[in-house]
Amino acid sequence: MINSNIYDVIRFNNNFIYVIANTNVLLSELISEVNSDIIREQFQGTIVFDMIIVNGNNKRRFFQSFADNDSIKFKNVEIMNFVPSEIIDISNNYLRKHLDILNQGGLSQYEIKKIKDSLAN
Repeated sequence: MINSNIYDVIRFNNNFIYVIANTNVLLSELISEVNSDIIREQFQGTIVFDMIIVNGNNKRRFFQSFADNDSIKFKNVEIMNFVPSEIIDISNNYLRKHLDILNQGGLSQYEIKKIKDSLAN
């Protein structure tokens, strides 16, 4: 797992990484930071961004893009309308181990409680 000041990365294979914001950050800032790592590592593949602590647990939570050894282009980032269960599992497992990040974003205490309650099931 790669850790930075504003995000964590879980790399599952050579062509898929999961990035979760761990502070209140704009998606464009997150992409800029991740681009630095991707250029350094020459990653090619799918990148899923989890913005739960910024946007909450709603339809604007997961975004997807692709990197091609160069960088992620912000214009190519899309909201994920269908989120596979594998990605939900990755996210839930991460959040269960790092509940403290929920307090780092802009979520209300009510939203944080709802997320924690959903992780308990």
